[in-house]
Amino acid sequence: MFEFQGVLCVIIHRDCFVRLAYRLHLGSGEYIRGSATQTEILTYVAGYKELLPALENRLLGLKPGDERQFVILAQEAFGLRDSWLVQEFNRNRFPAGADLRPGAAIVPYPCAIEVEYPYKVVEVKDEVVVLDQNHPLAGEDLHYDVQILEVRDATPEELGPLQQCESCGSGVSCGTCVLSQGYGKKNAGCITQPAFGILTRYLDFGYGNSTGGANFNAALTA
Repeated sequence: MFEFQGVLCVIIHRDCFVRLAYRLHLGSGEYIRGSATQTEILTYVAGYKELLPALENRLLGLKPGDERQFVILAQEAFGLRDSWLVQEFNRNRFPAGADLRPGAAIVPYPCAIEVEYPYKVVEVKDEVVVLDQNHPLAGEDLHYDVQILEVRDATPEELGPLQQCESCGSGVSCGTCVLSQGYGKKNAGCITQPAFGILTRYLDFGYGNSTGGANFNAALTA
């Protein structure tokens, strides 16, 4: 907390609750969150890996009223695309009736690793399904417009679950928190076919709690 023009201000730091308005778009101009005339609202508690690390680091030290534009390069976001991650899976690892059209999102079973987001169907040929296991935003630079709306000390009720999850030392959600580091946990070993909406929190990190809403027409400056 510091004094600015006679007013005590709280800047973003660990253990504080933050509410902000933001837009997120790709280099192509496609909006992932919000639109050219509309923002979404995101809330999170700083310091507990609720956001994409590169985003959270850029927000540290900001105060209510601050507006920023910045770009998080793919290497700091969801990584570059890896051609090795486009692989073939036996058709029997998917239930009868599963939507295997190119572009569909699905998770095969069993999986050797815990799956944190659905894979994209690339092609189906005979008894083989080709899946792209890259993150849906791999290779994409993320363009953010951000306006800080509220910064305050987090309450014990807000901190409790996060501190309990952090204390387990796993670095990922232990079950107390719905989501933590990563893209959101799903039940391992289950055939799932969710939309990419399960990535909401890490995208907003896009992984705080995000809702649509507030008009945000002010010019944003770096």
